Amino acid sequence: SGAGKTEASKIVMKYISAVSGNSAEVNRVKDRLLGSNPVLEAFGNAKTNRNDNSSRFGKYMDINFDYKADPIGGHISNYLLEKSRVTHQGAGERNFHIFYQLMEGSDNALLGKLHLSRSPDDYKYTNQSGCTKVKSVNDKADFAEVQKGMKVVGFSADDSDMLFRVVAAVLHLGNVTFSGDVQGNKATSVENPGVVNTVAELLGVSAADVTKALTYRVVAARGEVIDTPQDAKQAGVTRETLAKALYNRAFTWLVGKINSTIAVQEGADKRNVIGVLDIYGFEIFDNNSFEQFCINYCNEKLQQLFISLVLQSEQEEYNREGIEWKDIEYFNNKVICDMVEAARVGIIAILDEECMRPGETSHKTLLDNLNGKLKQHAHYESRETNRADKKLDFDNFRIKHYAGDVSYSTVEFIDKNKDTLFQDLKRLCFGSSLPQVGTMFEDGAKSITEVTKRPITAGKAFQTSMNELIAHLESKEPHYIRCIKPNENKSSTQFDDERCSHQVRYLGLVENVRVRRAGFADRQLYERFLDRYKLLTKETWPNFRGAGGARGGVEAIVKASGLPADEFRYGKTKLFIRSPKSLFHFEALREKAIPGLVTKIQRLYRGVMARRFVRRLRAAVLIKSKWKKFRSNAFLNKLFAAFDGVRGDVDLGKARRWPDPPPLFKRFLDKARLIWAVWRAHKMVRALSSADQVAVREKIVAYDLFHGRRADWSCGVRWQGDYLRDAALNPLGDKYAAAMQRTMGAAGDGKVLFSESAEKLNRGGKAQPREVVLTDKHFYKLTPKAYAVCKKVGVPLGTVTGVSLSSKKNEAVVVHTGAGDHVVGFVRADRAAQFATRLFEVCLKGHGKAIKVDVSDSITFTMGGKQKTLTFVQDAAIPAPTFKKAGGNGAAWHSA
Repeated sequence: SGAGKTEASKIVMKYISAVSGNSAEVNRVKDRLLGSNPVLEAFGNAKTNRNDNSSRFGKYMDINFDYKADPIGGHISNYLLEKSRVTHQGAGERNFHIFYQLMEGSDNALLGKLHLSRSPDDYKYTNQSGCTKVKSVNDKADFAEVQKGMKVVGFSADDSDMLFRVVAAVLHLGNVTFSGDVQGNKATSVENPGVVNTVAELLGVSAADVTKALTYRVVAARGEVIDTPQDAKQAGVTRETLAKALYNRAFTWLVGKINSTIAVQEGADKRNVIGVLDIYGFEIFDNNSFEQFCINYCNEKLQQLFISLVLQSEQEEYNREGIEWKDIEYFNNKVICDMVEAARVGIIAILDEECMRPGETSHKTLLDNLNGKLKQHAHYESRETNRADKKLDFDNFRIKHYAGDVSYSTVEFIDKNKDTLFQDLKRLCFGSSLPQVGTMFEDGAKSITEVTKRPITAGKAFQTSMNELIAHLESKEPHYIRCIKPNENKSSTQFDDERCSHQVRYLGLVENVRVRRAGFADRQLYERFLDRYKLLTKETWPNFRGAGGARGGVEAIVKASGLPADEFRYGKTKLFIRSPKSLFHFEALREKAIPGLVTKIQRLYRGVMARRFVRRLRAAVLIKSKWKKFRSNAFLNKLFAAFDGVRGDVDLGKARRWPDPPPLFKRFLDKARLIWAVWRAHKMVRALSSADQVAVREKIVAYDLFHGRRADWSCGVRWQGDYLRDAALNPLGDKYAAAMQRTMGAAGDGKVLFSESAEKLNRGGKAQPREVVLTDKHFYKLTPKAYAVCKKVGVPLGTVTGVSLSSKKNEAVVVHTGAGDHVVGFVRADRAAQFATRLFEVCLKGHGKAIKVDVSDSITFTMGGKQKTLTFVQDAAIPAPTFKKAGGNGAAWHSA
């Protein structure tokens, strides 16, 4: 741990980015691949006593390339996040970087939104180790890089906000405390409910649900759901379980989100891949628990792969190919891997057995079981198997790893292996109003009474993922970057010889060098070697037809190259070349021969392609010209035939079908449609009387105002306007006309545009009958029968700012003015849209302003200096439409 693996992997990524192409798409992929690094480090790395930026999870990134060797996407696999660090850190260590970055780097607005302070000392999950600051780490600058990385990778603002809310919720969750024991059916109580309220707000759940989930455990027994109260200690365990689950699942969601943004596009070739493995290093702490056991098991598996691919397989290949060879001895750690993962008798199998065994289990029964089955194993020790070792604690067992002896405390092994997350906690998070949080806990959708399979244990899941990783790595051609830690002081100027020598020895590098020195740097199948270097001799170019098959051709090439006899060996199926220098010799000869062959091939190929191109071009030009002429004539003939005699049609050609145009005539057809539409409209309008033309123009204005906004705007009704003058509707029409003539003469009005009987809403919220009249200059409300102007003066149209009406079929209208609003409802149907349209027209034409026309089912208006709301009620039993009070400060128009 701390040898530089993470930094080496970032250098590899930067190198790939630097040497690949620079197209827009390639740069987008590269930016996202590189941008994912600071995000993953913030959420997955932490300061330990060995390393200021220690990876607390394993990462394997596949980078896919196209045929030009440009990156086109990738995929990240993550392994075993050390989630116990969320709730507990050893002395001198820190929690994951993101907790400190969020407090240090957030602006005040974000901190306020998350209810956080800038001091890690205020939170249990960041203050318990005594280390909140690191000299080599700039949390504020790193947080800026995280935010930048999230944007580059493709996180939405909601995604980033959700992650920060979960991190803040975990911090606040650590500060929740409990007091009191269980009393009957009453659980322990929360000492600081305000903190619970904050947690609930951040997670998008109710505070009552959070409190219940922490203080009660919901158990289903025989189909019955029982709330079991918990004491303060049990509630504290539940709190820490929830905190770890939230962070772990948020991290898994984060990796999945990154994968969705860097995924290779559908249909792209994924065969060209470079995989970069950056995984936790071997760890030996003062107190080693389940996490260190898994981490060191992972390193044993990777060391076994190294042995298998580099030492064992290479020597076996020499023997298989008949190459003279003296085997080199090396330590094979397969025996340690088998001790950990063997079925029934391996440590993981024994641990799972303890987790599933009925009855009371503890770390002591686990240790007894381990001792019973592994006490004879040469790489296993405990106090029972080695009573003379006083340094070994009674609760510990020791594994003699390839990298050194490590003692593991069994105290929390069973709980960490079970990794239990109760269904009521899953259901709590599944019900979050944040969709991303609900997605993280999809298993919370199950009913509490639903019977499910026993979940796989953490150890078994990690073993499975390790086996999948090894199988994946075995399918690749491995290249190792060996990182050696020079000292234990995190210093760049110290070199500890003993420390470095120890690492070189246990990594098997000495044996590796011996195999490489004694062996061959390169080996190739005869067919592959012949195919690559056949251009070096006339005998093998373009195809070798001599005796001996592919090997005969290879022998001819090697002989012609003048390679010394001790630099190569002929195997049964492969040619072995001892030094890279010899391989470079063949490459130099090939590079020298290629230009002459390329020139000859280019000359012949270009001549053939040029002649073929000219023939095809001439044919294409001729065909194209003939075809365009034919299609053009055919389309024009169809168009003329389709509209022949259109003047005689009743609908002037509306029912006629336009022919489908060829691509060249699409713009022409659009112009033709426009010309026809203008001609048809002109013909139709000219056929109307002057009065009908005015009515049509008015209906067009109404269409623009209300189409798609109001259910009915009286389109099919002839608008009369001055309805009070009509004797059929108003027996006092003559009296009304005489009264209006006097009023208009005094006010200087020109003509009446609209009149109708209505109900007026007064300040008391009651309806009063009125006659509404709209002239070219004023809006009047008259008393019925007497036709006297209310308040002796009309409303000047220059003061009108807007008109509002409902989207449903009713006749209520609100006229908005600067001095107060007027609310009226017409007693006859099909009047509201007419009135609003003519009011809009007269204000636009006569007063030079376009008033606002609002269509809504809840209209806000001002009356008597107070703001009120008008709503609309449909009541089939009401005898006549009218206004009624609605609440303390509103009114409603009731209509059938």
